[in-house]
Amino acid sequence: MGFLLDAARRLTEADAGATEDDQSRGGLRPEHDGRGALMDVAALRTAHEDFLAMATAGGFGPPAHGEWDAERLLAHVAATDAAIASVALAAAGGQRAAYDNRASLEWNLRRIVSECGGLSGLAEFVRAQGALFCK
Repeated sequence: MGFLLDAARRLTEADAGATEDDQSRGGLRPEHDGRGALMDVAALRTAHEDFLAMATAGGFGPPAHGEWDAERLLAHVAATDAAIASVALAAAGGQRAAYDNRASLEWNLRRIVSECGGLSGLAEFVRAQGALFCK
């Protein structure tokens, strides 16, 4: 979590005069678009795509006692992606950012699973939430 907040802070503080060495720390790309340096999300995008490929392949057995099933795991990833994106967007916008983990509580995960209607719907929801990070 600290890495994401640091990256969001660097996004808001980066300026066109930053050295290449400054930009190489923390995964910042040297290109500027007038708003500062951008974070390289290629590895995050690849990890998200790999995760979704595994999720959509299916074939999951029952979870071990006390563990989440695949549906709840996908719901958790989608809820967490949205919560982290809101923190990053708030920080980038100069607002006071706070992470709230209540979106990952069991009652909300069950709601997300129900509204998405199964693994394929959940995978699409995770894909949409992940787009906040990966584009």
